[in-house]
Amino acid sequence: MRIFLARFLAGALGGAAALWSACPPAAAEPWLGNTSLSLGVRFLDEKEWEPVEVQPGAGLRVDFRRHQWPIAAVVGLTYTGDEGSQAGLRVDASVLELRLGVEKAWEKPIRFIPLSPHVGGGASVFRVAAEMRRGGNASESDQAWALGAWMGGGVRWSVSERVWLGGEVVWSKARIGLFDERFDPGGVWVGATLGYGWDPNWEWAFFF
Repeated sequence: MRIFLARFLAGALGGAAALWSACPPAAAEPWLGNTSLSLGVRFLDEKEWEPVEVQPGAGLRVDFRRHQWPIAAVVGLTYTGDEGSQAGLRVDASVLELRLGVEKAWEKPIRFIPLSPHVGGGASVFRVAAEMRRGGNASESDQAWALGAWMGGGVRWSVSERVWLGGEVVWSKARIGLFDERFDPGGVWVGATLGYGWDPNWEWAFFF
């Protein structure tokens, strides 16, 4: 799983770099955006996922837009996992989710309070891997991919000209087959974020 995740990240970052280099320069409308890291927990359906229904994890997220765009494009990657035992069965499961979509944020809607709320949604690509072992028997593993959807929102609080802290809640849903059964790998992601805003003509820490 670690090797797969490293290759996945390398491919995603390489593709993003190639897309960025292919974009023509636009002095009149520079690219604006945010890059953020998050730590949080994914809450899955207890009936389907017990004893690994609560999975801690981390995420990487980038949003970007032209200066005059009313909304921003969003690309996010979240990895969560957990292991546990129930009735003599040892379970190890992980969920990798790639989110693609759009987002709208509002700059300082309440005067003198440096908070920026944002909402968005789009499509998700899931990769789920699981391993089960009962007693001293050989382990059984399975993995699968699925397409789904996500929607969510959060707030950002400016702590300096370009650095912000925030929180986010994202709901996502899909159906995936593991061990001849169907599961929902989405659930609800709740995370705390640390972000950096990049803007060549900086005026405010939050922009969309």
